[in-house]
Amino acid sequence: LALSYGKHSGESYSNGMVHGSIQYANNHLKLIIGDHSLEHGMGGLLASGISIADLTRPTQRALRWSSSIRQTTSLIESSNFRGIGMQYLFEHTAMKHIVGISYSQRNRHAVINDVGLLTSFPSITYARTDQELNQREGTKEIRVAMFHTIQSDNSSLSVAGLYQSYAHAIAPTAYTIGEQEQWMYSLDMQSDFLNGWTLTGNIYRDWE
Repeated sequence: LALSYGKHSGESYSNGMVHGSIQYANNHLKLIIGDHSLEHGMGGLLASGISIADLTRPTQRALRWSSSIRQTTSLIESSNFRGIGMQYLFEHTAMKHIVGISYSQRNRHAVINDVGLLTSFPSITYARTDQELNQREGTKEIRVAMFHTIQSDNSSLSVAGLYQSYAHAIAPTAYTIGEQEQWMYSLDMQSDFLNGWTLTGNIYRDWE
């Protein structure tokens, strides 16, 4: 069980940010309910739009090869998914398979204009005024992510997909925000050669 609570010193009200999760794991199965993130290969860290690296992008490059679902341990991490995540590991024909899926449904801190269109996501999740506090429940966000990784002694191959949608239509002026509903997928590979050489590759595409 993991719980985190924090409040920015500039906020004039008492409510801060609360993150939490409960996790169960054994040799083959990992189940997380609450705030968590999902890593895929070297190319994509499937992250929420409130990720610190880029507030408008749903993915960012991972620093190391990994295919896993992990709990959120810090408020600084800005929880990526709020829902349920499951990972299953098994071996077949001398290869290790890792399968993961995550479902998240949450109210997203967003700015909605007078005609009910989503115009932007605030650059910070803190709220200093009543208007900013109301924007914390701006729009409902649904995210579904999945991946399948196959690993041998010196090679790994992984495929992943991410679907996300918002309850509000996107305003024409919101050029930094993508579509109201979108599918993305990626393919990653890594292979180790003699003398310590490693070859990695990544294909990432928005499904149009």
